Amino acid sequence: MEPIVCGVDLDEHGGDVVRTAAALAGRLHGGLVLAHIVPPATLPMATAPGVAPMVVERPALPDADASARAEAQERLGMLARACGVADAAVRVRIGHDPAEELRDVAAQVDALLLVIGPPRRGRLAAAVLGSTSRTLCTDAPCPVVVGPWSD
Repeated sequence: MEPIVCGVDLDEHGGDVVRTAAALAGRLHGGLVLAHIVPPATLPMATAPGVAPMVVERPALPDADASARAEAQERLGMLARACGVADAAVRVRIGHDPAEELRDVAAQVDALLLVIGPPRRGRLAAAVLGSTSRTLCTDAPCPVVVGPWSD
């Protein structure tokens, strides 16, 4: 049974995309994999007084990534239960590029579809794909559905 992979942001619209993916999984008789990408924890580097500010970061301690992953897994599990899909598989990955990480999850599980939400912008701007959506629509190993937000 090929699964539907659902890329989930843990925000107020996360439930919308999970319900869309769950409905598609039910109609297509597929499993459901909920995937969330956590950016790696970083600590800003100190700069010398009088030096122009620059954004330079160094990796944080591995414990910070592990803690963020555990928190995201717990929140994703709670969202799955709230949406009635408690049996969905949950994947949390640490990475800088959500499109690359979601593409990898979809390839690893041989996904039938990849479902993602629209960009987090106003309704009019959401009619245009964001960078993650655009990348996935051209590079994903399976068809991509950009799900709607509910009103």
